[in-house]
Amino acid sequence: MHAEHQLHAIGKACAYCGGAAEEVDHVWPLSRGGSHGAQNLVAACKRCNASKGSQWPENFTPWKPQELAPATRRAYGQQWRAFVSYCDAEGVAALPAQPSTVANYITAMFLRGMSSATIRLATSAISSKHETRGFASPARHARARATLLGARIRNGTAQRHVAPLLPAELRQIVAALDDSAGDVRDRALLLLGFGGAFRRSELVALDVADVAPNAHGLEITIRRSKTDQTGAGRVVAVPFGSSADVCPVRALQAWIALAGDGGAVFRSVDRHGNVSAARLTGGSVARIVKARCAAVGLDAARYSGHSLRAGGVLA
Repeated sequence: MHAEHQLHAIGKACAYCGGAAEEVDHVWPLSRGGSHGAQNLVAACKRCNASKGSQWPENFTPWKPQELAPATRRAYGQQWRAFVSYCDAEGVAALPAQPSTVANYITAMFLRGMSSATIRLATSAISSKHETRGFASPARHARARATLLGARIRNGTAQRHVAPLLPAELRQIVAALDDSAGDVRDRALLLLGFGGAFRRSELVALDVADVAPNAHGLEITIRRSKTDQTGAGRVVAVPFGSSADVCPVRALQAWIALAGDGGAVFRSVDRHGNVSAARLTGGSVARIVKARCAAVGLDAARYSGHSLRAGGVLA
């Protein structure tokens, strides 16, 4: 059996002896063939797992579900806690939840004015929690899916698109920066984000060790990203800019020389110009972009941290 079909079970009674949830050790497939979704898996306690395990290949090893990216884990955790609070208030079970409970929760979110994206995030969090605990996802049930579709149709599915930061606008912003620590950092952040078309999560995850100079500029190692959940990593070449005032390579080197060559690349700077060891967050990048846009008269509401990547892709 493939490793991706092996799951741990937590909070599910043993299907063989009815052992309590805390005694459950593994989830086993009902058969060797066909689909191996959560609905086709059974839980086994340690005692039964030892006896039933002889029915399966010797090289079978328990497998934990792939770890989610930190940002995804935080978002799912927030949504799951909100769902549990709803279930507590309604007097219904959250785990395992009934499809009707999820359908009612979707309706409640819709009536509170939640966006389609937020509702989808909530149902994904519910699915993730159930499936990693060995239960079929109630959010994938026909009733819940139909309710979600109805909410999307009524809400509309258009996503909010931020404006890309264009080269002329970036030049205008950078020209207004001085040589203070905060401005040196922001110059490097903006030019590197644009020049490498990096996501804000990728920028704040960078360590100085991930930056390597070469004859043509820099090689930036992205160890994990939104589209690389397994952490395979990739290397992005960032060339020298056409002129020194908008060169991402020179800007980053100037910032590292000022801030120090260890730890996170982009770190907090206090109002006195002191550089701390604290790594910036994705929210920090968004606030920096908005503040720098506003400082030169641009409408900050149109821009966010993603504007750097969007502009870099278009350039």
